[in-house]
Amino acid sequence: MANIVDLSEWKKGKFLDSLIPKPFGNLDEFLGYCELHSKMEIAKFSVHHIYALYKMAGYSDEEFPKPLENDRSVCFLHYETLKPILGIIERRRNSLEVKFEVFD
Repeated sequence: MANIVDLSEWKKGKFLDSLIPKPFGNLDEFLGYCELHSKMEIAKFSVHHIYALYKMAGYSDEEFPKPLENDRSVCFLHYETLKPILGIIERRRNSLEVKFEVFD
């Protein structure tokens, strides 16, 4: 009898972690910063932070192109726009499907 565990969702968690921009230490810190900052009157974000958020939410590079490494542009990203993106990221992060197959 053997068990097969589908780790695709675990890999997705590692993928999310790989997108965390510096200097943030973990996903909670980055998402918390983004949520708090988006509620400020001047909610300007680096295009690199916005790109990371959109990639975490599953958007493709065609939908939100990767900025050049030396791009210092900033864009407004208010909470009303960010809230659905954070929701998608949280759902992706929290969805864990472990599948077991039993062989005789």
